[in-house]
Amino acid sequence: MKDDQKTESPGASSLVDEMESAQIDEARLLRKIDLRVLPMLVLIYIAAFLDRINISAALTMRLPEDLHLTGQQPNIALTIFFVPYIIFEIPSNIMMKRLRPHLWLPICIFSFGIIVIAQGFVKNYSGIIATRFFLGLAESGIFPGSFYLISFWYKPDEIQKRFTIYISSVILSSAFGSLLASAIANMDGVRGLANWRWIFILEGIATVLIGCMAFFLVTDFPQEATWLTEEERKFVSARTKSHETEKLSLTFNDFISFFKDINHHLGAIMYFLAYFADKAGRRLPFVLFGNAVLLTGLIMLRVTPHRDFSLQYTGICLTLMGAMGAQVTAVCWYLMNLRGHKMRAMGSGYMVAFGNLGGIIGPFAFLSKYAPGYKTGYTICLAMAALGIVSAGIYALLIVRQRKIKRGANGSTDEGDLPSL
Repeated sequence: MKDDQKTESPGASSLVDEMESAQIDEARLLRKIDLRVLPMLVLIYIAAFLDRINISAALTMRLPEDLHLTGQQPNIALTIFFVPYIIFEIPSNIMMKRLRPHLWLPICIFSFGIIVIAQGFVKNYSGIIATRFFLGLAESGIFPGSFYLISFWYKPDEIQKRFTIYISSVILSSAFGSLLASAIANMDGVRGLANWRWIFILEGIATVLIGCMAFFLVTDFPQEATWLTEEERKFVSARTKSHETEKLSLTFNDFISFFKDINHHLGAIMYFLAYFADKAGRRLPFVLFGNAVLLTGLIMLRVTPHRDFSLQYTGICLTLMGAMGAQVTAVCWYLMNLRGHKMRAMGSGYMVAFGNLGGIIGPFAFLSKYAPGYKTGYTICLAMAALGIVSAGIYALLIVRQRKIKRGANGSTDEGDLPSL
């Protein structure tokens, strides 16, 4: 791949010059890409996140009593989602490349919409476990797949803002989901159904409709985008230097080679935990700053009395700010240092899969027996945040080493051809 990069960089540069001479308005094209790529992906993830977390609202209603859940069964129902969600993220990225995003993503969305509707009619513990499992399977490609797709549309100094906009949909969906659940709570007994069942049914129907929209509105990769002219497709591929035309044909040796590279594991650990990062052209300071804010918030939650609402609430706000800031910057930093479909398909899938191990640990780290202080859970979170800082430091040192090697090998001084810090 390094040899390919050495011969393709000059060509890419001359092609950009050629396209500029053809008077392509780059700013206008970028706005066009923003409007076509991002809004539908944001809407899809809002639906996916709502469908994932709506069980939390249902558990506060009569779901446990109606399904006769006891002991750790509610926690297991929460956790089972993440088993297929983690396992099938890389395979889902492979399928998205082969079938194209405009087909694969709507299949996933439509599928988990139907599953959520079915969740509204389950009768027992086995039913909720089965639907949660298949929901995790259907949703497994949405988050890493969206990062994978977005990464081919923008240059490294443009991508942070777009990733930030995308991941901010989590905050919107959390706020909207709570309000929606509160409204649906008043539907208890409508047509003989409990209110928790209506949460699944109504949100599932909305998701199915979004899946139908997605078939027409989700874009493919740049070289397959029919809404661009041929010149614009060439220009996008050239300016992003992303080797987008590479065919995705993964072998067992590709996976072995991928997992032998420590960079991928460090990137995943950083995730297990915007704008200024794009302008600065550096990711490390923002990852470290986000983790520092996260640590501050977690320490406040760990040591302050649970009855001190002001300090506890401040700690929650700092924790969320730090986690979201570090998370999106780490994703951007790692993915922008990967080239081609093979690395980005495996990298985005593995990073998100590893990070979602937290979804398995979380429900059992904050059990009711640890209330009201939940010191065990916060201690685990602190350890993970500290590990994220260490991983970011080691990853940065490895990137510095790779930059020196590459400069020495081909004398490249073009920052776009070097791994970014």
